[in-house]
Amino acid sequence: MYTYNRSTNVILDEDYNEIRDYDTTYNYDDRQDKWEEDKSSWETVELYARAYGGRPEPIIKWYVDNNNDELNQDDHFRISEGRIGCQDRNSLICDYESRIEFTVDDELMEILSDEYGVDTNPKDGLVRFDLTIEVEQGDDQSYVDTQKVSMNIEKTYDNGSLPASTIGIIVGVTVAVVILVVALILLFYAKRRRKWCFKASLDTLSRRRRI
Repeated sequence: MYTYNRSTNVILDEDYNEIRDYDTTYNYDDRQDKWEEDKSSWETVELYARAYGGRPEPIIKWYVDNNNDELNQDDHFRISEGRIGCQDRNSLICDYESRIEFTVDDELMEILSDEYGVDTNPKDGLVRFDLTIEVEQGDDQSYVDTQKVSMNIEKTYDNGSLPASTIGIIVGVTVAVVILVVALILLFYAKRRRKWCFKASLDTLSRRRRI
């Protein structure tokens, strides 16, 4: 007997709530080169794609936006999948799950920018992209269903200017160098003109030689 049943497909968050949007944060201030206030590590995103009641067994694939590059080919995205239960005692119609996990770090920003053309430094401080699942069924993938979740990553905008701390260091070093140069010039001038302590030292040395 052959049974065909289209699966019902959803995306769930880490608490198994069905979602259409997901908000997270990029916890490092690239411009200031330091962690954001009260942050000391990266955020981790954990999502689930579930196909309920699928037969034949569905194939679940993850993508960024509508790109054709499957994320299971990228080491930054950790994907696992398997059967999570069946709806009949003969295990003809079963439920399947694919889990994706990734870290919201500088490597992710580089991947999104370089490989998918995502603006990872928006002026409004919100990095946006779609995380898409494609569920295929049938030997010839005759049935394909697509679901997506809109990802929103809060990230401090880097306007390209030097941070205040770096400017302060540069100013401090510049002032110190100027003071040092002026001091060397004054010392050289004083020695040449036999002023200040140099003249006294030279007079003392001259008297000692006469004695």
